[in-house]
Amino acid sequence: MSIIKKTKTFFKKKLFYLIIISLMLFFTIFVKSFNFYLQLVVVFIFLYFIVLSILISKRYSEVSRSEEFPKNPPKVAVVTYAYNNWKPIKHTIDQLKKLEYPIPYTIYVITDGTCTFLENDKRIKPIILDKKYFIDNRKAVIMNQGLKQIKEQLIFGVDGDTIPEKDALIKMIPSLKNDVGMVVGVMGVTNKKKFIEKLQTIEYNFSFGLPRMVLTAMGSLDIGTGAMCLLDKKIFDSVGGYDEENITEDKEIAYKFIKKGYKIHFVVDAKAKTEVPSTWKSYFIQRLRWARGGFDTNNKYLSFLFNRDLGVFGFYLPYSLGVMILSMMLVFRTLYHLISDLFFTIYYNLYNIILYGINLSDFSFNFSSFNISSLIIILLVSLSLSIYFMSLSFGYTDFKLDISYFFPILFFLFVYGFIIIFMYIIGIAYELIGVKQRW
Repeated sequence: MSIIKKTKTFFKKKLFYLIIISLMLFFTIFVKSFNFYLQLVVVFIFLYFIVLSILISKRYSEVSRSEEFPKNPPKVAVVTYAYNNWKPIKHTIDQLKKLEYPIPYTIYVITDGTCTFLENDKRIKPIILDKKYFIDNRKAVIMNQGLKQIKEQLIFGVDGDTIPEKDALIKMIPSLKNDVGMVVGVMGVTNKKKFIEKLQTIEYNFSFGLPRMVLTAMGSLDIGTGAMCLLDKKIFDSVGGYDEENITEDKEIAYKFIKKGYKIHFVVDAKAKTEVPSTWKSYFIQRLRWARGGFDTNNKYLSFLFNRDLGVFGFYLPYSLGVMILSMMLVFRTLYHLISDLFFTIYYNLYNIILYGINLSDFSFNFSSFNISSLIIILLVSLSLSIYFMSLSFGYTDFKLDISYFFPILFFLFVYGFIIIFMYIIGIAYELIGVKQRW
């Protein structure tokens, strides 16, 4: 790539994030009153997808159910990867051996040669790569190099910390036909003891249910869940494989498929469980990566916005991106007023103490300039959205609640959405100032 082209790409990327930051600042500083009519517009924007989901879920309730298995089953390569003698992969491999499939399949493990426990396993075919490909642990680099050595028609990719159910593959295969180039399933959680793990369990069952079914029905599903994904090898090769510069390669590869005219299909009957971050630190690292990689993908494919050639997706994408930006604007405005009011209140009370001494009756905490209506709107919309999707998505994924989820659900309903949006705000700021990305 020439210096001129690199410079243009750099400024184009920065401009995208600068526009988003500018919108947040403009809304916070210059929109003085969040009046009733503006609130109605915001509520309508958020509720639009709920109403649409109700209609679609009633009419296309079976769109994500598994279909009849084909008479001539295609050859499939079952692929995972492990390095640095990572022994937990053995549990995943044991499960991959038990997959139900009418014809023999090979289990490939892409590795750096350190996993000696694979050597005597006749069911495993190691693909040994140079250790240089495992620098920074970028899955895109590892998979691109490993998949070059695989000739099967289909690739069933499974992460090393993911345990698919025995019938997951056989339920996904029938959907890979016509204009479908990639199939994904439901992702559950293996570790559910800690509070943060329970939060993510709720989130996974919340998002891997009705929302993905609705997006499948709309032909607008835009993520090829990396933990368990079935894809056509020829299409994968034709789009150039994973983008090795993107830290959310499973989302970016989906956009490549969509650009080629193929769709991503969700099968709710194909289930797997994966390990989620068990500490807040590891959680924030993961979510910051998802946020930055997601915006990188949106920035790269801005030509998709309002693109009629992409069908419904060309119009769903600007809606989903717009809702995210609007959410960040509302949260940023709320935080700004909260912090500024708190600062001036503390300053006012300290000033009075210095001048007149301590008099408890003079202490005041005035948050009059804090626009509480913004917060109320977000809470009410988020609450209604969450309760709606919970009731339907939990039933769709067969997730059963118990009393141990009482406090995690309350936290999820009233706080969790703000954390997610705040992570996106941080991600935007990081991209704008050039903080190095972490996989």
